[in-house]
Amino acid sequence: MTTLYVDNIAPNLQSRVSVPGHVIQVVSVSSGSYLEVNSTSYTDATGMSATITPTSTSSKILVIMQMPVTLIRATNDANAVKVKILRNTDTFFLHDQQLRADVGTASSGNILLSATTLCNKLDSPETTSALTYKVQFASETTANSGRVRMNNDAGAGTSTGTANLTLMEIAG
Repeated sequence: MTTLYVDNIAPNLQSRVSVPGHVIQVVSVSSGSYLEVNSTSYTDATGMSATITPTSTSSKILVIMQMPVTLIRATNDANAVKVKILRNTDTFFLHDQQLRADVGTASSGNILLSATTLCNKLDSPETTSALTYKVQFASETTANSGRVRMNNDAGAGTSTGTANLTLMEIAG
């Protein structure tokens, strides 16, 4: 039988151990900012941008986003909140969330439709360069007073919610 005697064991700080499928790093931002948009053009969601630098070209980035929104309409026609996530300048995720009047409540002659927009998407960027993911949103139409509010799940013109964007590097 062999015996190994050591006086000190120190980690090798220049190496990284990454087991495929395991989380290497997490970057997360939260925003409680209120923002109202009355446009069909995409607008940056306040505070909903995060940057991550993958450690390997084989890594995947799991993007998790949730944002409370309220759609305001003067009529009970269906409408959608349009949500887009960009990776740097390219569209990474595009979603239209239909909000229907039967789930809304009337306030000041308007119909309020509230929901939480969710996204869970796995990206394969194949780079070790910094990646910035940001959330944008818009109204499908501005007809009949179609407006969209970020971080608002009630009729008040203030923040009543918190949006989150989480980026997780997954070892490839």
